[in-house]
Amino acid sequence: PVLYGRVRVAGQCVYSQSFVNSSGKRELDVTFAISHGELNGMVAGSVQINGQALSLYPGVTTDTQVGTNSQAASAVIKPYLAAAVRNTPGNALTSGGAAVLYVTQPLTTGFRLTVSFPNGLYALQTTRITGIGASTTTTAWPVEGTFTVRTRAYPSGAFGAAATFKTGFQSHRNPVAFTIQYQSPPIAADRYEIEVKWTATATATARWAQGLAVPATVTCFLAVVEEVQEITPIYPNLATLNMAAIASAAIGGSIPLVTSEWEGRKVPVWNGDTPATFTNTYTRSPAWVIYDLLTNTEYGAGRYVTVSEIDLPSFASAATFCATLVNTPDGGTEARSLCDFYLDGEMDVFEAIGQIAAAAKLQVVRGFGNLKLIPDGTGSAVQLFTMGNIVPDSYKHGYLSRRLVPNRVSVDFLNAAQDYHRDVAQIEDPLVLVGAEEVVDLELEAIGVTRHTQATRIAKWAYLDARYQRETIEFEVGADALALEWGDVFIFIHETTRPGEFFSGRVGAGSTTTEVKLDQPVRVPIPTAPQEWNDLHVRYLSGAGNNTQEQPSVRQADYNQVLDLLTLTSPLTYAPQKGDLWALFPRTTVYEQRKYWKVVDITRTQAQRRKITAIPYRTEAYEDADILPDDIILETDYATPS
Repeated sequence: PVLYGRVRVAGQCVYSQSFVNSSGKRELDVTFAISHGELNGMVAGSVQINGQALSLYPGVTTDTQVGTNSQAASAVIKPYLAAAVRNTPGNALTSGGAAVLYVTQPLTTGFRLTVSFPNGLYALQTTRITGIGASTTTTAWPVEGTFTVRTRAYPSGAFGAAATFKTGFQSHRNPVAFTIQYQSPPIAADRYEIEVKWTATATATARWAQGLAVPATVTCFLAVVEEVQEITPIYPNLATLNMAAIASAAIGGSIPLVTSEWEGRKVPVWNGDTPATFTNTYTRSPAWVIYDLLTNTEYGAGRYVTVSEIDLPSFASAATFCATLVNTPDGGTEARSLCDFYLDGEMDVFEAIGQIAAAAKLQVVRGFGNLKLIPDGTGSAVQLFTMGNIVPDSYKHGYLSRRLVPNRVSVDFLNAAQDYHRDVAQIEDPLVLVGAEEVVDLELEAIGVTRHTQATRIAKWAYLDARYQRETIEFEVGADALALEWGDVFIFIHETTRPGEFFSGRVGAGSTTTEVKLDQPVRVPIPTAPQEWNDLHVRYLSGAGNNTQEQPSVRQADYNQVLDLLTLTSPLTYAPQKGDLWALFPRTTVYEQRKYWKVVDITRTQAQRRKITAIPYRTEAYEDADILPDDIILETDYATPS
């Protein structure tokens, strides 16, 4: 398992031992694996047993290990006895006799004996029954006895006092195999001879005197002798919660449900230098969590992704985006996005990265050979696409039916304020509340989100995306698209969208800062309202203004004229060069909104050619998403976009 951020977890039981401790009480020792280390640590006082505070369970002690490579053993987990050397002598034992075993290996802690009765142990009594027709009956009686053991140092030590390890035991009344074990107390390290003896009790002897007989097939063997050593389990690089519990009515003899809240892994955070160095730091930033999952070779994608493939400045920018403070309904502020994520089962690492990124409004893309982490936020136009630079007949425009647009968005998440129980944040359009619209639900699961406010922002993002971005455009371009990447904003002007109002092409030769030569004559539109005017958008593809763009207005004297030379109301910074891009369109609020688009996919169709897929870019869909209404569960007041 791997834990990031701050989460309550149950962990996985990796060790348990139930035994009678030195105080004569039954004790249960358990170790729960929390996460691959190193973690920042457990939140003090957060342990719960069966959903109740630890303080309600007297006799329970805990400690933790954060998962360093050199961490020591737990102080609350008692050592367990493990067999280190195993002998199977098979010495036969008879009642009143003894078997002496020389242990060739030095014993360091103690030993364990296993005595076996492979055919059971019982006595048979045959009784004649008188009456009509003589007959006999046979009764099986259990045999009772005592086992003793004593040791002496080899070769010349004296035997110590015999220790009785089984008194008055009774075997089965039929041929069922059974075993008896003896665990020695701690002994000094040495070579030993071990004497084992079993003796029938007086009761059994008396029964034999009455004519009972032990079958010849019943034998007793000293089956196994094991050296045992005390071992305390240690788990390097694994953060653990360790518990020692005295058995009680509340705990019982089984392992209870134990949960605790932790601050998760310390992950590499770039120091902003070159060559790149990193500091392992506890952080809840989705950006650096994604970086760790991409580069870690044990549980991440580090076998496929190297640090040299990561565009570190983009990850630093994404971390800043996530840490930006936004307002909360109670008048406070908080970081826009945090990641509190527990990966405790099989999950594709790239799926986990995608879900964490989506919850933080981030996208992992490969741009110019490197992996970048790009926020889905506001931006300025970086490119202009017109009839002058898109591939002919490649333009497609799609619309989503208004009836299919979600008007109620629900986000499922683990709510830290409710002790990490499942909760739902919801945004509804007011038209749903008054019955003016049929409900169209969109249900999302926010991985790594534990704050109601963040879950509500995700719901609002999804709502605004659906409302404002119901269109898609698709077109192919040549070399002009090679500098684009996911999330870039661009201006798109295509004459078929507004015939007679939108015009575009390439700049001709002979342009100045105040006059622009067009590659075709156009009739300059007449604005439909006094507040409207015509703009000429110019993007420089060469010269001093390379890869920049400007948008001055055309003088009114040119309106309704067929011209290939337009005069501007204010001068350009640079004189356009032949081959630069131009687009003429009326500037209105609606047109200003509709000309901006955002890249959501770039596909290579052939050498030096790309297919661009984009959605409308509306700043309201991004700027308003962080503004939460007073009631952050229901009743939003968003107007339907025009």
